[in-house]
Amino acid sequence: MQLVDPATFETPFPTSARRAGIGPAPLRPRRGPRAEEIALMRTLAAGPRAVTEGPIGRCVKRDWCRAVVVDSGEGPGRTSAVLFALTEIGRALIA
Repeated sequence: MQLVDPATFETPFPTSARRAGIGPAPLRPRRGPRAEEIALMRTLAAGPRAVTEGPIGRCVKRDWCRAVVVDSGEGPGRTSAVLFALTEIGRALIA
């Protein structure tokens, strides 16, 4: 039993994608790096280094810097350290 003819069916509500709650929300432009993030990236510009404080999480999340694991030593005395290095995107931001 067919209640509605699909060829002539009209929706009982507007189908606009701009209606509240439907469709993609308008995107805001991404913010640039803050002063403390710029300072962190400038310290990383000299080369990879260990970072224990500062906005390193935001830097990695935005792909401005990346984690690098460095192994040192051999055998049972082998140790590894996590250093952070600047990416090409980060270099372009501080240039």
